[in-house]
Amino acid sequence: MRSEQRARNVHPLFRAVLLIVFSAITANVFAGQAILSWTAPTAYTDGTPITKLGGYKIYTGTASGSYSQNIDVGNVTSYTVTGLNDGTTYYFAVMAYDATGVVSGFSNQTSKTFPAIYTITSSAGPGGNINPPSITLNSGQNATCYITPSSGYQISDVSVDGGSVGALSTYTFNNVTRSHTISATFTADPLVKMINNVQGTFPLLRDSYAAVSDGTAATVLVQAVDFSENLSLDRSINFTLDGGYDAAFSTNPGMSTLNGTITISQGSLSVENLTII
Repeated sequence: MRSEQRARNVHPLFRAVLLIVFSAITANVFAGQAILSWTAPTAYTDGTPITKLGGYKIYTGTASGSYSQNIDVGNVTSYTVTGLNDGTTYYFAVMAYDATGVVSGFSNQTSKTFPAIYTITSSAGPGGNINPPSITLNSGQNATCYITPSSGYQISDVSVDGGSVGALSTYTFNNVTRSHTISATFTADPLVKMINNVQGTFPLLRDSYAAVSDGTAATVLVQAVDFSENLSLDRSINFTLDGGYDAAFSTNPGMSTLNGTITISQGSLSVENLTII
């Protein structure tokens, strides 16, 4: 009877020992691989030893118990299934067959979910940076970006996915379910402050000088820092530089140091608490 059943290729192999130990790693952003291993069956269900095991087929699909693909892997007890997509759950089972073509039932089923992979791409203009410069993460994860201005600069604006979120120093993407972009712009710290004629703060002396109308006088407060700049006074302006001020331009306890030159071809210049080297 056993021989007759095997000849009709309906005699099942011993199923209980087809135990799959499953693991998986992500191969890259676009695809993963599943490393499967299992225990070889040793006997038919009636106890007859299996002497000529032919090999195994791995069945896989994206729905539990429904397998759209099978792979004949030969007589091995481990195999790596490749080309698996991120953002997808795969189900696996194994069938064994002997040298005469008799096949077993399915082994136990195992599954693996490959999370969707998203990217946060950052960009920064002159005067600062965003760290990390780019982030790759799985669906549902969080990521924080740190916006840092360079010395002498401040954050002007931060944009997420093309929309402004303000001059933030950190921004956190929570429960990420798609890719994002983040960008930052920076402006130079104000070095000088105009207190008459045209009022306001400016990053450089020449910016404040350019804002003054011809034939007028202007007084500019300068922070007590070392800075580099060349200034050409070539208009009919009475220009006064008062150095040594703090960052709020409220008191002037120190000195300002200009590493550069000031050339006067028109107008006049008065200087207090400022050293030119």
